[in-house]
Amino acid sequence: NSGEDPFNDASLRRALIKSLDPVSYRKEIWNGKGFLGAGIPVVSSSGLLGNPWIEDLFHKPEEARQLLDGRSPQINLLVADFGLLYLELGHKVEQDLRAVGFSPIMKAVSPLKYAELLQESATYHVLIGPVPPTSGPNGYLYSAYHSLGKWNLLNHSNTMLDELIEEQSSLGFDSASRGELIKSIQRLLLEEGYVFSPVNQTTTWLLQDNVRGFAPNEAASEYFYWAKLWL
Repeated sequence: NSGEDPFNDASLRRALIKSLDPVSYRKEIWNGKGFLGAGIPVVSSSGLLGNPWIEDLFHKPEEARQLLDGRSPQINLLVADFGLLYLELGHKVEQDLRAVGFSPIMKAVSPLKYAELLQESATYHVLIGPVPPTSGPNGYLYSAYHSLGKWNLLNHSNTMLDELIEEQSSLGFDSASRGELIKSIQRLLLEEGYVFSPVNQTTTWLLQDNVRGFAPNEAASEYFYWAKLWL
C-alpha cells in the first residue's frame, strides 16, 4: 500500500524488498518450483524479465538496514489463508522483515476476506496472496495497477506507471514493442518496491514419445494449440 504511511516513502518500500529472500522461499516452501517475477501475466515467455536481474534486487539485509536508518516501522502483514504454503510464506516474510528492523504483525485472512480487500480501497500495509483472475495483460494492468483501476492494489498515483500501461495497450498487435513496454512496467514496479511475485507457478505436462506438435500456450485462456496436436 504505497498511498499511505509508512510505504508512501519509497525508501521504506525498497528496504522491504531488500530484506526478503524469495529464492529461499521457493527452495524451502515450494520445493524449488516456479520462478520469481513481477506477477504480471504476459502472452509469452519473451515478456518476462531475466531472473538474475530481479534476484539482484533482493536479499540485501545490510542495505535494508541502511535505508531504515534506525527506524522500526510497524506494519500489518495480511496473508491470504489459501493453505499451509501461503501461511509458511507469511511467517518467513515476517521473520525476514523483523531481522532488519521492521516491526511486522502478521494476520491470516480468509479467502473471502482477501477477495473483499482486493475490491476495497487499500486498508493494509502489505498483502500476500494470489493475484486476481485475469484473461491477459490489459485486463490485469488496468484493473490492478492503473491508478484509476477497479482495484488499484498499490493505492498509488504514479503517472509514469499509468502512462506506460496506456501506451502498451495502444500498440495493439505490435507484440515486440508492446513486450518491451511491459518489461518497462515490470522494472518500474520492482525498482519502486511496489510489488513482486515470489512464486510464479509453471504447468507441467507428461507426454508419450509419439506425441507431436505439442507447444502449449495457456496465456489468456488460449486453447488452439490442441488443434495442432498429432500422433
